[in-house]
Amino acid sequence: VRRYPGDEVLLATAAQVYMKYGRYFDELCAAKSGSEAVMERGMKHGCYSNALGIIEQQLTISPTNVDALVNKGYAFIQVGAFEQAIPPLTKVLALQTTNYSALLNRAICYLGANKLEAAQHDYEVLQKAFPTAFQINYGLAEIAWRSKDTNAAVYNYQLYLANAPTNTTEAKLVSERLKELKPGSS
Repeated sequence: VRRYPGDEVLLATAAQVYMKYGRYFDELCAAKSGSEAVMERGMKHGCYSNALGIIEQQLTISPTNVDALVNKGYAFIQVGAFEQAIPPLTKVLALQTTNYSALLNRAICYLGANKLEAAQHDYEVLQKAFPTAFQINYGLAEIAWRSKDTNAAVYNYQLYLANAPTNTTEAKLVSERLKELKPGSS
């Protein structure tokens, strides 16, 4: 990358390597050191931060590179920087209005940033395109739960459970929420 900083294919490959394998190497290093703090720091700032640097190089060369913009948003999500992820994802949607990956990631960012109205809008657009996608039901349920709209939360959590894989941490959380919201549900 230092030798060929203008090579877009090389930059894209380097960003993907950091994003795909970075967490694995961070976890491996943390496991060898036996340090939970090292693992946490590595996962939040390690390879995703490196990926962000590479992605910035890509965007300097090609500011409307949709893949780089989506990757930038995703990398920011991985480090918990939801507010920072929103602008590149919004730019993608200005270029490609039906880029559902960018729209889902932006909905997640809005939810993570507690911008519930904007999150709900994105999730509802997604729901029209993917009516049985459990990820969308989860997002809508979380919005309703945070907004204290019990009926909408119960409805979307039930849809989530009808379509989602079972025995996941998320499914267990949803079942617990349903028990809180509607005694007798499971």
